[in-house]
Amino acid sequence: MKYKLIILIFILIPVNLFSQFTVSVTQDKNQACQNSDIVFNATAKDGTIDVSNNTEFFWDFGDNSVTSGVGIEKQQVTHQYTEGGGYYVKLTAKYSNNEDYQIIKVQISLAPDFRGTSTDVEKDIGICLGETITLTGKVAQSEWIYELPTTIEESIPFEVSDNNNFYKSIITHKAFDKNDVFSASTDFEKIGLKMEHSNLGNIQIKITCPTGKIAILKDYSTTDSYLGEPIDNEASSDVGTPYYYYWTLDATSNLNNNTNSYSSMPSGNYKSDEVLSNLDACPFNGDWTIEITDNTANDNGFVFDWYLGFKGTKLPTKWKYSNTYSLNKSIWDGDGIGGTSNGIATAIPISIANKEYKFMVTDDYSCSLDTSLYVKVEAVTLTANPETGDAPLELNLKTSVSWAVDYIWDLGDGSTNTNSEFTHTYSKNGNYKINLTATSKSACQGTDTITIYVTIPPSSFESSNVFTPNGDGINDVFKLKLESMETVNCIIYSRWGRKVCQWSSAKEADNGWDGTIRNSDAKASPGVYFYVLKAVGYDGKTYNETGNIHLFRQKK
Repeated sequence: MKYKLIILIFILIPVNLFSQFTVSVTQDKNQACQNSDIVFNATAKDGTIDVSNNTEFFWDFGDNSVTSGVGIEKQQVTHQYTEGGGYYVKLTAKYSNNEDYQIIKVQISLAPDFRGTSTDVEKDIGICLGETITLTGKVAQSEWIYELPTTIEESIPFEVSDNNNFYKSIITHKAFDKNDVFSASTDFEKIGLKMEHSNLGNIQIKITCPTGKIAILKDYSTTDSYLGEPIDNEASSDVGTPYYYYWTLDATSNLNNNTNSYSSMPSGNYKSDEVLSNLDACPFNGDWTIEITDNTANDNGFVFDWYLGFKGTKLPTKWKYSNTYSLNKSIWDGDGIGGTSNGIATAIPISIANKEYKFMVTDDYSCSLDTSLYVKVEAVTLTANPETGDAPLELNLKTSVSWAVDYIWDLGDGSTNTNSEFTHTYSKNGNYKINLTATSKSACQGTDTITIYVTIPPSSFESSNVFTPNGDGINDVFKLKLESMETVNCIIYSRWGRKVCQWSSAKEADNGWDGTIRNSDAKASPGVYFYVLKAVGYDGKTYNETGNIHLFRQKK
């Protein structure tokens, strides 16, 4: 009997031998309000095994905010967006020698267009306490559209002058499909550069894709030509006139082909020094970098902006959205609001202040947004300057209440006035209560009151009897020293009884007699003159005085 020997060989293949490292991302919401929490969760797997605890996570939230960490520390993160719009959130995960990334989108509630929201109160005009305000709320949707980044503009032209001063700029893409890769023959439109330089041969221009592949657009050469119209002065850093140069697939000559020294290369399309297919198989997503270096310090130039354009079926679909709002759910909030109907409300303020009225709406993301208007509820105020003093007391009275159209002043001495600003004189002592009533267009009224204190100083009389009107500035005018006189009448006579001067008020008496005959320029002769004074002081005291005056005309 023959037996067959059968040997069974078992080969154990590790489950993860052909595994692939992947990362996935979820979020608790993809539509959120500004300043609200969004929770992001990451899961990293090596094949079917969850390796999240040993994975390093790099989060880029698309609003210049980033965070990173290992394992549970950054496996779940919370983020808030302070401005409305769409954001690409990129998570890059690293485990062992493996790396993967995912990009997701979030939409943040947009600020609505509140233009047209208004009150019936005139601009820069307040209202009277007790008047009714009509508030009208308007809201229109705002639309957000994602534009694929193509151009980097320099706010100040960037100088390229030597190896230590080179230009480097990056355009970052996140909107393409993760698995889409670049093919120059089907996906390339053009690369553009707005620049001027005084020596074309001294510079190298290259483009680098996200995986580090390079295509040299323009290499160093011996060509002594210009880019644009530079200021060709070795000691100058003045900016010249730039031209726009483009690298395209259908161009037939490159920038280095020019043989005309010290002439400007024309703006237009050029062929790259290295084939752009060097960039084939690069992923679209990531950093596309342009670098411009200058190997000689003798010449310089300036970069204004650069352009990177793709085309074809791999371009991402346009991302756009807008929020909607309902006026019948809107609310006005503020002092004295009576209620809101379809965006319209009325208010009767109950106190004096600069009142804030807030118009609030809710969008289709259930986010509350608002705008504010301010209405000044303005009290009537009057000012009096001065508020106290000796009679006769002249006051400047005014009010600056913005809403008033009519004024009635009760000045406390039987007088009234209807101006917003004027002067008034109190001649007698006492306390005077001034009351102002101001009226608005709608007949709303406000009042203000102030008390003025007027005192009467004692009246007095003194005289001198010699003056010398010779024009030397010393004792040229004869005056009687009169204090606190309500009425004054004084006549000066010559010794023959001729009237040479007369004062009919305290003001005229204060001007004095200059030694001329009244109503003429004739000079009174030297000699003795006489005055007769009748005056009444504000204190009620009467004066009946006479005296003589000696006029001398001495030589200067």
